[in-house]
Amino acid sequence: QECAIQEYLKHQNIVALYEYCETDDEIIIYMEKISDCNYFEVKLCERKREIKNEDKIRRYVKQILVGLSEIHRNGIIHADLKLDNLLLHREEGKDPVVKICDFGISQTINVVDEDGVAKALMKLRSGTAAYIAPEIKGNNKLVNDIKY
Repeated sequence: QECAIQEYLKHQNIVALYEYCETDDEIIIYMEKISDCNYFEVKLCERKREIKNEDKIRRYVKQILVGLSEIHRNGIIHADLKLDNLLLHREEGKDPVVKICDFGISQTINVVDEDGVAKALMKLRSGTAAYIAPEIKGNNKLVNDIKY
């Protein structure tokens, strides 16, 4: 499901998946090459250095939100958004671009309640413990008010 979802999503703030193939032993994935894929993880987690430039932070956050909006608009919930899954691509002469990756535990919105509101059914609690939304406390939880 991860490969199918990521291949389907085509957006500048989502890492492009060009092709994938499965064998009995492995899945081979051909993805967009990202120039500075560990920027956020190294700068913020390992070095524990803040990004002091507020304009840069605003640009990065806006790009993350635009990418998430595209994911939600397509009826998908990432379910594991964290620094490790936010990559920074730099090209000479262009502004850096934040790209979202790793759709391994993403969920599709597949439940509509009696009011016609789309919801995702989180069958299993999944995600990285420190990043799980507080409303997801156990299995078989409906994520309310999905806006896309």
